[in-house]
Amino acid sequence: MLSRKSLLLCLLSTIVISIPLPAFASVYYCDPVHGNTQTGNGSEAMPWGTLESVVLAHRFDDGTIKDGDVVLLLSGYHGDFSSLALNAASRTNTEYITIQAAPGHTPRLSQIIAVGLTKWKFVGLRLSPDYASPSRVTPHQHNI
Repeated sequence: MLSRKSLLLCLLSTIVISIPLPAFASVYYCDPVHGNTQTGNGSEAMPWGTLESVVLAHRFDDGTIKDGDVVLLLSGYHGDFSSLALNAASRTNTEYITIQAAPGHTPRLSQIIAVGLTKWKFVGLRLSPDYASPSRVTPHQHNI
């Protein structure tokens, strides 16, 4: 006959085993200088191009980038990010999608339009409308 301690341990093991484990997040890379959204796979070795090109190529809409994933941006100009270019289902997440500067990099965007987004993080990005016109001086940039 099982002791109370053994019975409790068996019961707890059954409960822990039946709890679904969270999926591991994927990490993707965007490099506006050397990346290519059409031929790259978003890996560090074969990065996509700009963040804007990733949005326009529907990488958020087609299930490539999912809840909990991280998109690391390398230095350079990434265009605009507009949630209006995403389908409605891609705007709302159960876990955060994080768009952030890769360590040691300074990605630049001209604007972020974040209409109807749920659980999105934007970290370490330089933001200024002047970035859209490289010949202009950038007197009012914002770091986010």
